[in-house]
Amino acid sequence: MPKPSSERLEEMKKIPKIDLHRHLEGSLLPETILHLAQKHHISLPADSTAELRPFVQVTEQDQTLLDFIKKFDVLALLFKNKKIIQEITYQVIQEAFEDHVCYLELRFAPTYMSGYWHLNYHDIMEGVLEGYEQAKKEFPKMMTRFILIVNRESTLKSAEEMLKLALSYRNQDIVGIDLAGDEQNYPPELFQEIFQEAARSSLFITIHAGEARGAEAVQTAVEKCKAVRIGHGVRIAGNSKIETLIRDKEVYLEVCPTSNVQTGAVQTWEEHPIRHFIAEKIPITINTDDPGVSGITLSHEYALLLDFYKIPKETLSSFYHQAVNAAFLPQTEKEKLKKRFA
Repeated sequence: MPKPSSERLEEMKKIPKIDLHRHLEGSLLPETILHLAQKHHISLPADSTAELRPFVQVTEQDQTLLDFIKKFDVLALLFKNKKIIQEITYQVIQEAFEDHVCYLELRFAPTYMSGYWHLNYHDIMEGVLEGYEQAKKEFPKMMTRFILIVNRESTLKSAEEMLKLALSYRNQDIVGIDLAGDEQNYPPELFQEIFQEAARSSLFITIHAGEARGAEAVQTAVEKCKAVRIGHGVRIAGNSKIETLIRDKEVYLEVCPTSNVQTGAVQTWEEHPIRHFIAEKIPITINTDDPGVSGITLSHEYALLLDFYKIPKETLSSFYHQAVNAAFLPQTEKEKLKKRFA
């Protein structure tokens, strides 16, 4: 992995940032995972941070999407009860705050979080929201909103449950719904009726697409599933038809540079289409995806753009303003964020 200089990292840490694509479940650092597991008497495959790291964080030996996904097998052990979910949520928001993230959209999948310990969905929701309330009190200048994930591997009945869950908690800052998981075997059109209903119910929609499948998945996500943002979308690069669609409809790509390489959505660091997207005026935002699993921060991603991709510093302000425009917020809240950056 390219490593920005420590000076650049510190410089980027000082500026306000927006992260629109961050998974709650993949945001914890190994030392935090170990601490929470010991506190809540959860058995892990390792007893020290160094030994635990390769189980929960990408290393140089990990080369594929399957290697990346494997990290979530151990992470699933953490979601034991409402109390630990509260602590996890608070910790994730705190770490974003310490990285000078002024607006954060956290997405999470109740179906995944309930899997190992068979938790009730409402206990998961209450745990997340209690952690959020605690964070709001301690970090009042930071804004956080939540996106519920529909797992592609789940049944349509489960997808309907996630939509109902999102709607029942929408007054508690659940603002949108997402589709994530095995994109290769579960294309977005399988869930188009669910997402069309979400759009009719005025939920914001983002969909993971163009990460494992090609540009056609992005077109389907936009046209059939009513997505206004696309998670990743890097495989549209060079497809002029889909690039034009994205530009014309002002659909924002949630680009996550480090994750895109680690998962194999982009084969090498040099091949990442970030510079192409900028040159072609494709609407993009810069995000972390799973910062704990990737071993990064949003400051790292911004520093990477400057030091490795040689993107001009003034372009960073355009990323911020594009993220404001793409945020799942009413216009009054967006104006506050614009003032924050100014």
